[in-house]
Amino acid sequence: QLVDLCNTLHKSIRMGMAGSVTQSQLRALLEFVRFHFDSESRWMERFRYPGKMSHDSAHARLLADAAHFESLLHRGGDLFVLHSIKDWLMKHIEAEDRALGRFLSELEDGNDDAMS
Repeated sequence: QLVDLCNTLHKSIRMGMAGSVTQSQLRALLEFVRFHFDSESRWMERFRYPGKMSHDSAHARLLADAAHFESLLHRGGDLFVLHSIKDWLMKHIEAEDRALGRFLSELEDGNDDAMS
């Protein structure tokens, strides 16, 4: 859904939609990002993810950046904001989410082995 929300915002910016539309879409994207981060945090806590502190720190930095993105969008920096958000999300997915996914997958694999 993150990708869909980014693509919707991208399309609106490219089509020159009204600022109120793109601002609303950015808010929806950032609300989903917060929801996603909260969900990840619960999983990390539940399964005692050793990288939780670092991952949560990355989330805090990204949410601080998000406030900056919103202010830039209000000042007409649509394309810069869009590029920054896409770059921001992709780096987070590559650096943090993949490691978390591997950790959770290894837990699942370990549980399957124990059941065999």
